[in-house]
Amino acid sequence: MTVLRRGGLGACTARAIADASPLTKSALHYYFADTDEIVDVAFRRLMEQFLERVQDAAAAAPDPLSALWAATETYLRLGSDRPDRVPMFWFEMQTMAVREHRAETVTELTVRAERFFTNLVAATGMPNAEALGSTWISALVGFVVRQAMLPRPPGELLEELSAAMAVPLPVAR
Repeated sequence: MTVLRRGGLGACTARAIADASPLTKSALHYYFADTDEIVDVAFRRLMEQFLERVQDAAAAAPDPLSALWAATETYLRLGSDRPDRVPMFWFEMQTMAVREHRAETVTELTVRAERFFTNLVAATGMPNAEALGSTWISALVGFVVRQAMLPRPPGELLEELSAAMAVPLPVAR
């Protein structure tokens, strides 16, 4: 996880992983089929920790609409302030998964995030929760990537998402 955070997928060589762990390069090859397997495990752990923080933000909100926006704001805050954040890895992993036809882990985690946001949208009583939840997570991934290139204040991002999705922001934020 340290190597992935520090340098992204490109830095995840057997040597770099061995140097950051108590295992030798030979031991890594003994316990794991290849570095892709190690990266998948590390990425899964990073994503699970990230999604747990987003879920905690939603759980702490007083009502369904506030929960949706608390999760959204947490996702953007945790993903946009530094380029080494988990959503950037998620985007990088999605790209790699398509190129290398290794989509199991990233697909599973994407479906999990989509389901989470779909459930948040459904709890508000809005129609088309399934489509909106799927689009919501796609927009968040896109916002994080765009933030790395063209940073904007988080409030502007929330207002843009609110307008694009036709979902009102809570009155008291």
